[in-house]
This record gives sequence, structure tokens and C-alpha cells, in this order.
Amino acid sequence: MSHPERVADRRTLLALPGVPLVFVASSLVRLSYATLVLSLLLTVQTATGSYAVAGTALGAYGVTGFAMPLKSRFLDRRGARRVLPWMSVGFAVAVLSLTRTSSPVLCCAAAVAAGVAAPPVGPTVRAAWARLTPRPPARQRAYALDAVVESALFAVGPVVASATAVTLGPAGALAVTAGTHVLGSMLMSRSPLLTRVAAPAATTARPSRTRNLLGPLTRPGYAVLLLFTFGTGLANDPLEVAVVARGQEGSAVTAGLLLAVLSISAAVSGLTWGHVVGRWFPLRRAADWTVLAVLATVTALAAVVAALGSGSVLLVVALIVVGSAGAPLAVVTYTAADRLGGQDGGSEATSWVNAATNLGASLGTAGAGLLVESGGSADAFRAAAVVAGVAGAGAWVRRARERRRGV
Repeated sequence: MSHPERVADRRTLLALPGVPLVFVASSLVRLSYATLVLSLLLTVQTATGSYAVAGTALGAYGVTGFAMPLKSRFLDRRGARRVLPWMSVGFAVAVLSLTRTSSPVLCCAAAVAAGVAAPPVGPTVRAAWARLTPRPPARQRAYALDAVVESALFAVGPVVASATAVTLGPAGALAVTAGTHVLGSMLMSRSPLLTRVAAPAATTARPSRTRNLLGPLTRPGYAVLLLFTFGTGLANDPLEVAVVARGQEGSAVTAGLLLAVLSISAAVSGLTWGHVVGRWFPLRRAADWTVLAVLATVTALAAVVAALGSGSVLLVVALIVVGSAGAPLAVVTYTAADRLGGQDGGSEATSWVNAATNLGASLGTAGAGLLVESGGSADAFRAAAVVAGVAGAGAWVRRARERRRGV
């Protein structure tokens, strides 16, 4: 721990004192988030007999993602080791209360309470990786590993939730979700690593009230990065909806296999990016916007191919390209957020990225559903291409501005 600059690869990172516990514990918490969606949906639908109420409750839970930056700031200031257990218990109590009511109002209220209490584990763990890997090459590898693990858990989560619901019933699946969350959070809180990482750094300067309120949003270029992240989130979820719709329209490959193509290509590219780029081609700040612009543009072009292609082979190739761009896009975005957010940003620097992505994803999913209903999957692919293209164009403009400034 005394020589974080020596972190040379993922194996070395995971072997550092305290890291294995945090890695395993945070994976349990993330798995609970991944299983929550389906467990909550099935539990509320069974209790109320209404998919509309279940969908509303799930939406109410999703809206609370806006609170993530504030929760991250709270953890940064109070220390994750001290706060995590209380937030976890509050989350579990709110989740378990969903198994004890059939009132639509109470179901939605409990879902909101669960979302508000849910600890921001992802940003907290990324703050740990940032402190352990002060040099860009090692940090890119750490973020790549983090992105791959998170993607894998959210891919496995619905399968686990479905199997648990079949075995124990929907309410039992929700109880398992709550228990997994508490176990992971309590294990995380036992690690002294989080005490060293999440505690706020001492400073002699007294920040203004506006700076305290807005945090890293006051730093130059950070808000632009959030707009870009919102745009990529707005584009990527319509792609997933379009993939499912294309599979249901009679493609030679099923929707499940198409989604698997996306997940597998993202995992492979994430690991490759962290190893190859992080080790041999470390990115500097000036290169961030170049890479983001290229990846967003590639995503837009692949979406165009998916919209125009009528054959399964062409569609699979397009999805491989989309998936391959996804993980590096997340890695570089988190790295840029760290740089732009400053050393005092802590976990809040990347939590704003999560919030912007989730907002874009929520709006994109709703819009893609409407497009599929009215014009089929091709319209959703086209819309994703347009949004990704706009995000890419914005990134190219930002890149040109920074080059003129000599950044």
C-alpha cells in the first residue's frame, strides 16, 4: 500500500492489502442491485396484480438516482466505513417492506425510500481505485476491470433473480436481494482501505458556498463531460431495446443471443483496453476527448449499419462494434471525470457521471419503446445513431477547443 505507483497489472492491484475484501464485498452489493429490478417488479406485480403499479414503483426507484452525487459527497465527508452500514440497513428495510404491502402508494413510497438509502458503492470503489493508482496507465486498468465486473454482474443479475423467484417466490427473491446487499455492505465497511480512501482530504482553503453545493460541477469542462455522458446514455439504451425488438421480429438469432454478443464484446474490449492501452499507450488529458469522440462516432456508425442491415451476420458485426466501444467509453469517461473533478472530488466525481448516464438511459429506454411501437427496431437504431453522432460531434468540438488552448 505504501507504493501505489508500482501497481502494474490487475493481478497486482487485487493482491494489495484490503483490496480483495473490498472487491468481493462490492461485487455482492452490485449483484444485489442487479437482482433488485426483476425481484421488485415481480414482487409488486404479485402483490398488487398490476404491471402498471410494478412499473411505476420501479420507475420511482430509478428516479432516485439523482441523489447519487449527494450521497457520494456525504460518504466522502463522513467516511464510507462509518456510513455504509446505516445506509445498507435502511435500504434493506425499505426493500423488505415491499413484501408486506399490496398498497400501490406504499409500494411506490418504499421503492423511493430504497433508492434514497441505496449506498453509492460504484463511485466509492472507483474512488478507492483512483487513490491506489495515481498514474494514468494503472488507473485505466483498474477502471477497465471495474467496468467489466460491473457489466458482468448486471448481465447475470436478472438470471439469478429469475432462478431465485422460481425457487423461493418473488418475495423470497427480494429478501435474498436485501440479505446479499447487507452482507456485502457490512463486509465493505470492515475494510480499513475505505477509511483511508473515502475520508475527505484536509485543505487549508475554505471553499465558497456555491462550490460546496455544486462540487466538481464548478470545474472547467466537467459539465461538458456530463452532457456527453448523458448523450451516450441516451443512445446506448435505445440500442438494447432495438436489439430485443429486432430479435422478436424474426431475426435468425434470438434477442438473448444478440444481447449476449453485446455483453461479451464489452467484457473482452474492457479487459483488452485496460491491458493494452493502459500498459502501452497511456492516455494523457489531451487525448481524453479524442478517444471519446472516436468511440461515440464509431457507435453511431455501427448503429446505422444495424438499422440498414437486414441480415443477421451484419447485425452481429455491428453489435460487436457497439459492445467493443462501450467499455472503453466508460473507462475513459471515468478517467476524465477524475481529472476534471480535481483531487477533492472523491467518489462524487464519478457519481455525477453515473447520474447523467442513468438519466440518459431512462429517457432513452422510454423513447426507444415508443419508436419500436410506431416504426419497428430500425427506427430505434436510427435514433440511437443520431444521438451518438451528436455526442461524438460535441466531443470533436471540445477536442478542437482544448487543442487551441494547448491543453
